[in-house]
Formats: sequence, structure tokens, C-alpha cells
Amino acid sequence: MREQAPETRLLPIAARPVAGHPEYQQVNRVDRDGAALKGGWTFLVNTTTRAVVRTVGDPDELDFETAMARAMPAYHRR
Repeated sequence: MREQAPETRLLPIAARPVAGHPEYQQVNRVDRDGAALKGGWTFLVNTTTRAVVRTVGDPDELDFETAMARAMPAYHRR
């Protein structure tokens, strides 16, 4: 008999626009009340090019320039 994989619990995610950067959406895991989970990952999704950048930080206080410099050093040198 084949073993079953352990149950995986998925948390919902939510996207919101990034202030000052209309081409980007910030995507985070959220709790059952819809609040972004702190201390986890953040994805920055460029809706124009469909590029995805993964970074970390406080989702409610995300500094876009710092997050991009940390995730993509070449972006910061433009």
C-alpha cells in the first residue's frame, strides 16, 4: 500500500498595488482575516513584463527600493 503525503495547509494570498510603482503588485500570504503575515516572503510582480521578484520584509512597511536592491542588485545600479 502506498503511503499518503502529509496534509498540506495552504494559506490564502493577496495582491495590492505598490505605491509609486504602478507596474508592480505586492503579493503576500494573508491570515484568515485578510491581514498580511509579517516576517514571511513578499513577491513583487511586474504586471507589464510578468517578472517576479521574491524578497522579505514587513509587508505593511515595505521599502520598494531597498527590497529591489536586495533581491536584484542590478536593478539598484540602473
